[in-house]
Amino acid sequence: MVTVKDIILKTDFDGVFAEYKKHYEKDHKTKVMDIFQKLNEIHPSPNGCRMVLFIRAIRENESGDDVVIDDFDCDDKDVFFDVCGKADDYEGIYSIASSAYEDLLGYYVSDNTLNRFTPTQIVSHILWALDW
Repeated sequence: MVTVKDIILKTDFDGVFAEYKKHYEKDHKTKVMDIFQKLNEIHPSPNGCRMVLFIRAIRENESGDDVVIDDFDCDDKDVFFDVCGKADDYEGIYSIASSAYEDLLGYYVSDNTLNRFTPTQIVSHILWALDW
């Protein structure tokens, strides 16, 4: 299975930040670049819990509630992207925001996410989740 580290190694910061700017704060460049560089330098931990990372697309409906959507444009500024994890040992989903970088780098990336997003898009959404 493809890991987060595998995806990061396929990207460069300029491409990732170009995607990041489409949806997120543009003035966070230095902080985002620091996180990206750390992720490139750190070695992943073994993924003992078999955590699988995935990205959900969320849009606000007419009632003002956030709903997960399956049909979306990755460049749509009205869509929010939520990076989550699912592990063998828990029925719910995890936020990756509190994951240690070593652990995060070892997480597998879901096939659905790999099919719907480019590596630069995946990394940009991960960086937002870590920076947020």
